[in-house]
Amino acid sequence: MKKIVLLYSQANFVWTSMEEIIPYIKRLWEDYGQQRGCEVKVITVDEGRPSLFRQELFSCDLIIVSCFNGKMAQWLRIIRDSLGINAPWGFYLHNQATLGLWPLYELKIGELLRQDDIFIGTCEGDKLSLDLCFENIQFFLQPFSSPDVEKIEIIPKENILDFVFIGRISRQKNLEQLIKGFDLLIKEDKREFQLHFYGKEDYLDYPNLGLKSEKSYLEELKSLVSKLGRDQNIHFHGFCPREEIAKKWRNKDFVFCSPSFHSDENFGMAAFMALRMGAPLVLSDWGGHKNYNEKLSSGVFTFPIYHNGESLECDPQEVAENLKLSLQAKYSETDFFSYSQILSCMQNFFKEGKGSREQLKLTEFGKKLLAQREELKKDNPQKAFHSLSDPLLMQFYRCYGALEK
Repeated sequence: MKKIVLLYSQANFVWTSMEEIIPYIKRLWEDYGQQRGCEVKVITVDEGRPSLFRQELFSCDLIIVSCFNGKMAQWLRIIRDSLGINAPWGFYLHNQATLGLWPLYELKIGELLRQDDIFIGTCEGDKLSLDLCFENIQFFLQPFSSPDVEKIEIIPKENILDFVFIGRISRQKNLEQLIKGFDLLIKEDKREFQLHFYGKEDYLDYPNLGLKSEKSYLEELKSLVSKLGRDQNIHFHGFCPREEIAKKWRNKDFVFCSPSFHSDENFGMAAFMALRMGAPLVLSDWGGHKNYNEKLSSGVFTFPIYHNGESLECDPQEVAENLKLSLQAKYSETDFFSYSQILSCMQNFFKEGKGSREQLKLTEFGKKLLAQREELKKDNPQKAFHSLSDPLLMQFYRCYGALEK
């Protein structure tokens, strides 16, 4: 019988998506254990210390790291460095891939990583990003889902008038281009379409670049709406719990939209929620959004993100064209997000985990990134890149889908 320890933490619940994702990971591995006859022990790291669980840790075959934070790093150092526990790690990446895992090195975990550790991501962009930084790193693709999901269907709708965005109001979400594209749609189509924004401003801007505007992004968006004369068509509802949004829109016809080029847009939980309601999607061809277009091409419409040498951008006309196409979305279905299929595929996790216990090696690119981070953090504790035109950052953007313009 395989023995698995899952390290769990609620410290990352400051993000709404993590409130869904981390408990989902816990449930997934518990269900896998029941299905496959494995013993799964969940340990919450927020309180207590590893020495209280020596028996479970020393006897386990695999340690699942469900998220990463300071307390988790402390546990991982003790487990592998102090106690010498040799079980490989299954490490959920979340936002770490496009950072080249530098936070792990910052907290003295990077040098403990081994070739038999497996890094779990939700999109191909995560794998490409890791391959930039590490030699022979093991990657396992695993989309998020929900225990009640077996098949996702997009149902054709008639007379759709509502477009909806759900998520943080953040510059990296690229929302001004959605507003401009929506404006172009109304000018062409003449119908009284409505665009709804659900979410609160995060005031983060580009933390990895040390960029933080003194201006409110939300106020800039509202000013743009007024300038375009669309106050009667575009609505900012502020933060609203996901369950309330689902209740409001479950029986209504709408299109979900996200033009995001966020550096950790590796899945899209809000897009997934909309899909579960049968809604068509209009998305940037970026990161985790690519999964949706590849699996549901008749009901998911994407537009490219370009790098113009100085920043990322998209073409509002291409946004408008895809908004219009979404109004004629056709039936589409996939079992890619099937919970039972994800459980079944997890058996491959153990087949792939066959690396050696040698230290994971950085590529020259990875070494350069860490050296740059060491230099830039003197100015700003979060800064890892010089600017949006930083050649290192541009490489990560290419991994997530940015096209040269």
